[in-house]
Amino acid sequence: MSMSDPFELKIFFPQGDPNGVRTIKTVLRTGQALYFPREKWPEAKKQEECQRLGVYILGGHTELEDGAEDDLPTIYIGQSADLRKRIDQHDVGKDFWDWGIIFSSSGDDLNKAHADWLEQAMIKKVIEIRQAHVMNAVQPNETKLTQADRANMETFMRDMLQILPLVGIQAFQKPTIYKPQATAVKKPAGKLTANDVLCDMLVVPAKEEGFKRVFLGENRWRAVRISRKYLSHVRYICAYQTAPISAVTYWAEVEKIEPYGDKGKYQLFFKGKAQKLNHPLQNENLPRGFMQGMMYTNFDVFKKAKNLKELFFWKKWNN
Repeated sequence: MSMSDPFELKIFFPQGDPNGVRTIKTVLRTGQALYFPREKWPEAKKQEECQRLGVYILGGHTELEDGAEDDLPTIYIGQSADLRKRIDQHDVGKDFWDWGIIFSSSGDDLNKAHADWLEQAMIKKVIEIRQAHVMNAVQPNETKLTQADRANMETFMRDMLQILPLVGIQAFQKPTIYKPQATAVKKPAGKLTANDVLCDMLVVPAKEEGFKRVFLGENRWRAVRISRKYLSHVRYICAYQTAPISAVTYWAEVEKIEPYGDKGKYQLFFKGKAQKLNHPLQNENLPRGFMQGMMYTNFDVFKKAKNLKELFFWKKWNN
């Protein structure tokens, strides 16, 4: 079965709360899941699913050094023969998680070796996807299974991966890749209107540490909220270095755009190294705080602009 094959699920809300505990079962197969917000764990652990051997995932968002919430979720994956006792220990010992999900069998089809294999396979999967921070300090070695057992566990894992997006967990799904359109956006004949989609370049504010480490060091930029109508139009990006520099200093061509985390933001990967401007675009005569967030502009205008005012108010002078 591939991820695109049709499948049917049954969802039950034991407390009658659509935002609370949810039991999710695959039709015609033996896998089942129990999803719960952290505050609902006292009610969730009374469910039968918590008394079985199984695999669990805990997730949430941690705070960054500046107090902002990290855009990438933090994930912990484990397995236990006593899920209720094990997650009780996490409830006391780990602060990061806001939700949990348990996967178990509705019969006695899982054993310890199965659970070990699922645990390591899910850890490997989330590391490969790179859409979450993995809290597991050590990735366990792959458990050896018979050919038949491995085939059954691969099917069980596919069921897990199909259920996760239904409760808003995207960290195990390969992100959609957006490629810039092959040809540049051209200025239409005549006067520009508000509906003309000429924005093929992003201007992102960047603090010194992140600018040097990510924009210049990793040839990418992350955690950018981009309107969907511009995803295929964005071909370039430039960095506005915040005070005391207060100027656009580098630009790069975009190779691809991918989702970043589960909050509707994206990361942009560059075609090679960012290029330094010979004459930085200074912040002249713009309102205080004008460059606090990401802005759109046009690359042809960027090449002609002498300062930020010309870069952002080009529709007025470029008609």
